[in-house]
Amino acid sequence: MGLLKESSTLLLITAAFFSAATARSCKPCRAKDSLLVLFRSDDFSAEALPFCSSFLDLPASTSDLTVTPTVVSTVTETDHVTELLTSIETSTVTTTVTAVPAPAGKRDSFVRRAVDYPSWLPTKYLPARVSSACHCLGVPLAVTTRTVSDPAVTLTTTAMVTDTTSSTIHSTVIATTTNLVQPLASSIVERRALLQVISKSTNAAVGWIYISNGPAITSDPTRAVPVSFNLTTGATTASTVRLVFEGYNGALSFSAPASVRLENFYGALASYIPTPPGSPPAIVGSTKYASDIFTVDATTGAIGWDWIESDGTHSSPIYLYRVGGRAYPVGNLATFNAAFASVSTSSRYEIYLKAIFI
Repeated sequence: MGLLKESSTLLLITAAFFSAATARSCKPCRAKDSLLVLFRSDDFSAEALPFCSSFLDLPASTSDLTVTPTVVSTVTETDHVTELLTSIETSTVTTTVTAVPAPAGKRDSFVRRAVDYPSWLPTKYLPARVSSACHCLGVPLAVTTRTVSDPAVTLTTTAMVTDTTSSTIHSTVIATTTNLVQPLASSIVERRALLQVISKSTNAAVGWIYISNGPAITSDPTRAVPVSFNLTTGATTASTVRLVFEGYNGALSFSAPASVRLENFYGALASYIPTPPGSPPAIVGSTKYASDIFTVDATTGAIGWDWIESDGTHSSPIYLYRVGGRAYPVGNLATFNAAFASVSTSSRYEIYLKAIFI
């Protein structure tokens, strides 16, 4: 009896490279910038680095993959001696994963993800400002190493022979890989707009949104308060949009009594600290509210909304009505009209909002 043991080892090395060498026309970093000082402070510097890394979306990783198959062959003979000749061939294939960096852009085109602010970071700082401070902080790239080994494979064969023979077994391990190219990261652009109020029945402009003890309606365009929000470069529409009032610590929101479903009642157009996109309403006392519920058409400027109830269900439809100088999201028209029956229909009618880009 003879025993043949063959082993072939394939070492597959995959290297991932990421380069952020694209130039950006950024203003010089100011050491006394309040947000940069906050990031570098002893209290928050340890948390600022991982936050900025996630906010700027700077991934880089190296992955090592080892595949080790083993083949064992056994030959048994009856009458004569069997001569065994062994030949082992090993093939090594190396592939490279190429990362394509995001294109160069202006400062307001920094690539960043929609990352919630930590509790210690004031929401008055807009995403463009946070991107600039993170850029000045000098965030290092994270490196991750992973090693995977496939289990050995054993193959045993038995042959009965009557004459003296020689047997040669060749084992070749071949690995085929596909060269992967990291897709270009989407560029997020900050847009600014004034919110125009349009009559639903006539499609005529009837006012502008400004701030007076919360969002209100004015006929004077010079009093309109701009909002800022993010859109992906080239996108024609965006959902779960956060409309942040410039100069105020709040975002446009729908609010309603916490004890009722908005689709069965009515609420108010309000300004609150932003809630996460796609999440149920936040509750403050006896009121619930949500901010990141709006949709924006980048071509027409039309603004819509998708209200999510506390149980995660979507309420539809929710209308928007004007009563004097205020706006109200309405789920139950009968309840709403009964509450404002004393207001004439000339001051109580359905409206919608339109973004006038600036």
